Amino acid sequence: MKNGALVLLIFLSFMSKANASSNHPLWMESQLIAIQKPTNLSESEQESCTLSLLNEVNHHLKTSFTEHDLAPIQMPGWDQPEMGFMRGGGFNIRIVTSVNRGTEGDHIHSGRFADLETALKLGAGASLHIPEKIEGLTTFLKSESDDGEQIQYDFIAHSDTGYAYLPLGVFIHVFRDVLGADGRRPCPAERE
Repeated sequence: MKNGALVLLIFLSFMSKANASSNHPLWMESQLIAIQKPTNLSESEQESCTLSLLNEVNHHLKTSFTEHDLAPIQMPGWDQPEMGFMRGGGFNIRIVTSVNRGTEGDHIHSGRFADLETALKLGAGASLHIPEKIEGLTTFLKSESDDGEQIQYDFIAHSDTGYAYLPLGVFIHVFRDVLGADGRRPCPAERE
């Protein structure tokens, strides 16, 4: 039993590393996840949302990722790779990067992140969401190099209308982002 589990762990680790730089990670290949090309956004809106999300990631995670850390996404049926994708009415970016252990980025984790102003309003405000899973499939991947000196990340991020860890934020998130996905703003954290 131990050998079987070890073989499975090695296989999953290999697949994660081998797939980290591909245009579509294994979790995106599932038919369960409704990933759409961002055709409802103009090129300038996509660029604005991308930069807004990248800024939110850097702000909340205390990192300094750049556009070079973004990975394009190419789904079956798409004519070209895109720098982001739509899911549930929200615009998402994918970050694939390596950081040295002991540097600013070795603490990255999934979760929801909001500014103090949003928290003081019981969650009424934009928040960053880095999901660990979508529909049961892991979307936050973290692995270490063989020598343990580097950490590789492959994760997605989007902005929600409400901070779903607080009472009012849960209500806003459910009604605007989940039930009202067709009419939600694609990147609510975007600064006006």
